[in-house]
Amino acid sequence: MGRRKLWFALAAAGVIGGLVGIVLTELMHFIQHTAYGYGTDGAYISFREGVARASEGRRLGVLILCGMLVGGWWLLKALGKPLIGIKAALKQPLQGLPFLTTVFHVLLQIITVGLGSPLGREVAPREMTSAFAFAGGRRLGLDEDEMRLLIACASGAGLAAVYNVPLASTLFILEAMLGVWTQQAVAAALLTSVIATAVARIGLGDVQQYHPSNLTVNTSF
Repeated sequence: MGRRKLWFALAAAGVIGGLVGIVLTELMHFIQHTAYGYGTDGAYISFREGVARASEGRRLGVLILCGMLVGGWWLLKALGKPLIGIKAALKQPLQGLPFLTTVFHVLLQIITVGLGSPLGREVAPREMTSAFAFAGGRRLGLDEDEMRLLIACASGAGLAAVYNVPLASTLFILEAMLGVWTQQAVAAALLTSVIATAVARIGLGDVQQYHPSNLTVNTSF
């Protein structure tokens, strides 16, 4: 019964990771388009092109607004529960991540990234998915080792969802989060990453996030 609970929680974390990836990506795009006033005609325009098309006054105003919103982290630290990162949560998995504090932290990240902050958008879905996974795992009564595996896999699921990279996320879970390659860890990491990617593709499509230049390999010595 205990193993069934664990694998149910892992599969659910994959689904949640995919949904979180969809919601946060769409929210970020909405903020970008609204702030800089592009993409309203339905044609695809990259963020860089959209910002370049905005007036200088609009760009300045958006960056000032972004700077003001960054102050939200000060309020979060002053008024909310102490924020616990995923790495710290893995050391004490039964303590987990404070749900509301993590949600507000995630929203601040996505909003400021949408306005032009260079924070990066991969941490927010990882934290959000891990917070949901911890809440669910606690209700299921998972033990410390099971909760550690669940939080680590949930973190990778969020990464897989937003970047459409199930295999890379599997490696990320095993190498960066867990540091182990047991059969259970490999199966769990692969399961959550593949499910999260499949769910995210329903809302975001099967797209390549980054397009590297055509590279030529010279094998001569």
